[in-house]
Amino acid sequence: GCGYGAIPFRAGRLKSAARFAPDAAQYGSAARTLGRAGGGGDGRDRAHDLFYQLGNYALPLATLDEAGHWLRLHPVFREFLAEAGLRHGVDQTQVLRRAVQWFEDHGDIDRALAHATLTGDPALGMAVLEKGGGWRLIYRSFRGGGPLFRAIAETAAGIDLPAFPLTTLGLAIFQAKAGQIRAAGHYLRIVETTADPANIGPARQIRVVRALLSLYSDRTLSLADLSELKADLTAERDFGEVHRGLVLNLLSYNYLARTELERAIVYGELAFRCLQDSGAFFGAMHQHIHVGQAAFFAGNTVLAEETYARVITDAQTHMGPGCDLDAIGQVLMAELRIHRGEWAEGTRALDWALAHVDRHDAWFDIFAAGFLSRQSVALIHGDLHTGNVALGNGH
Repeated sequence: GCGYGAIPFRAGRLKSAARFAPDAAQYGSAARTLGRAGGGGDGRDRAHDLFYQLGNYALPLATLDEAGHWLRLHPVFREFLAEAGLRHGVDQTQVLRRAVQWFEDHGDIDRALAHATLTGDPALGMAVLEKGGGWRLIYRSFRGGGPLFRAIAETAAGIDLPAFPLTTLGLAIFQAKAGQIRAAGHYLRIVETTADPANIGPARQIRVVRALLSLYSDRTLSLADLSELKADLTAERDFGEVHRGLVLNLLSYNYLARTELERAIVYGELAFRCLQDSGAFFGAMHQHIHVGQAAFFAGNTVLAEETYARVITDAQTHMGPGCDLDAIGQVLMAELRIHRGEWAEGTRALDWALAHVDRHDAWFDIFAAGFLSRQSVALIHGDLHTGNVALGNGH
């Protein structure tokens, strides 16, 4: 709210509202359905003038930008406008749909989805994500697009999923990241069985998501799978930089799994630049993990330490200390330090980070790195009890 007292306002709200010019009253009644009323929300060219006119009535609203294009309404005022809207015959669902379109046109997927949800039409929310890029939104910004798909997943049962293949692939990735491998496979199969086999664009996207799910189920891709992914890199049509970056990411990880370490580093660095340049910072941060592991196994501990430190710093800065990526970076850094004989520093980080990795989103090899590091320190110090407890937890 804007800090206005509710009781004094209730006493005089009808008097103030009664002085509204008819078009201002109509606009206010429509705008109350929005969390924030935007200048383009009702499709009128005169929205800015109406905002100015509303301000002359000393009503409980606050301007959020210097240009006067955005307003926040006091909750009590919004309640009153809801009642007024019904009396004026304002179709609030239609207002919300126009707001969805306006936010889409201005690239604000979060608010577009939020307003689509308020309409009570789950398919509209799916359409918002589909137009915004579908599964590619998972890797956007620094925090990722997981919350968008969490909101959609709750209503997915009532949606015609084959009509939104890119977003259904996003649901597959979202479920895989949550550890729900069967649910992830279910969404992937929906797209696989309903996509047009003659349309090469969706086929490429199905292929990259299928390869990604293999990572979460700890299955190494075959040489034929890797060849198909590399062939996709030469494609220009219906590809996009996020798609290209994810392909490079998968190649890096799978070459790491095959101990082709130089290739893993090269593809990882390419993936990082590609995803970073496209604004998919959440995806880009993951590349440091693959590059760091490849450097560590190749004996380049300097590069490994630099990349692990970058993971930790970026994760703490953009996602908060103690997040999944922070814990992953700490486990890998602990493995490096224990390898160098810095046992105290290494085990200190493992105390919380390994338990976090065990409970949350991570690859099994990250857990194994932390587990084996802790085992090594216990055995070096002759602490068989700690070693046996760790062995039991690892099993």
